[in-house]
Amino acid sequence: FLTLFASALFLTHLVQRDGLLEAPTGGRLGPEDKDSAKAHFSDVRMSLFTLFRVVTQDNWNDLAGPLDTADPHLRLFFIAFIAFASWTLISVLTGVASDEMIAATSTRKEEQRMAQERRHKAFIEFLRKSFYDADEDGNGVLDKDEFESLMQGPSMQETMKKLGLEMTLEELSKAW
Repeated sequence: FLTLFASALFLTHLVQRDGLLEAPTGGRLGPEDKDSAKAHFSDVRMSLFTLFRVVTQDNWNDLAGPLDTADPHLRLFFIAFIAFASWTLISVLTGVASDEMIAATSTRKEEQRMAQERRHKAFIEFLRKSFYDADEDGNGVLDKDEFESLMQGPSMQETMKKLGLEMTLEELSKAW
């Protein structure tokens, strides 16, 4: 924004105060081009809007053309201005896109973590209920026979597979 503002001040001053369009080099301009240039760079506000249109390539040659004809040295100004402003816009857009990608990735990871936590809690609750149901003697402790009987049940094996815990009965018995 600062570059845009400084450029608007420069061009407004050049056209309105220094009489660029009235100088001998400005004599090559027709009355319509002079009026157009004066209208586009009449004050800082109009110069800002005109330069914004130049940056966005909105008919920029018609906007900058009369000044270029009045003083060919302004070609360098407009080339540098367009290059710098375009580079700045690309940098801003790249930064915004990067921030959005980082935020989306962070959100996705958080959602995955929450889903894993929900699965973990559901499995713990399932185990708690299954162990309670498998405690045949009601002493609050699962002995090896009760554990093996529980693990051989199809619902336990199915639930463990859904949660990605694929262990054979032999591995479960060794874990006991």
